[in-house]
Amino acid sequence: MRVTPGVADSTSTRFVPAGRRRCRRTSARRDSRLAPTFHSVGRADTLSPLPTGIPNVNVLIVDDNEAAADLLQELLSLQDHTARCTYSATEALAACETETFDVALVDITLPDLPGTEVARRLRAGDRPPLLVAVTGLSSHDTRGAEGLFDHHLQKPIDFDALDRILEQARSKSASAS
Repeated sequence: MRVTPGVADSTSTRFVPAGRRRCRRTSARRDSRLAPTFHSVGRADTLSPLPTGIPNVNVLIVDDNEAAADLLQELLSLQDHTARCTYSATEALAACETETFDVALVDITLPDLPGTEVARRLRAGDRPPLLVAVTGLSSHDTRGAEGLFDHHLQKPIDFDALDRILEQARSKSASAS
């Protein structure tokens, strides 16, 4: 419905003053029409589960942007990978103490510790995962991360590049078995 400034709103009998926009409050529950879908990513029609017999990859996602991390987790699960989201460096390091990951997608800028420090600590472990820096920063701003990460992905993530990285991790874990 269209709201004309300076005219009473017929649905709520509120007057919308000229020069102000009407703001509709939403409930605490998420409106499914506004929820992100994989079609917005642009690759949903090309995603397919792995053929049977091919091992999936266990992925750790470390990103303080919860919505982006959760969406990436859903995308990976559509491909039959196992993914766990952590939203801080502390959570990620704790997760690595109890679980083994094949790949770690680590945001460079985290609130509690830099992603480079997370990479250093994961590298020092018994079985370090394939480390992938995920950042919205330019390559000029990620100096100091050289040698810590096996791969770098720029946000928004190129899913073809991510698929190649996951394939590398899959073949590495299959040869280790």
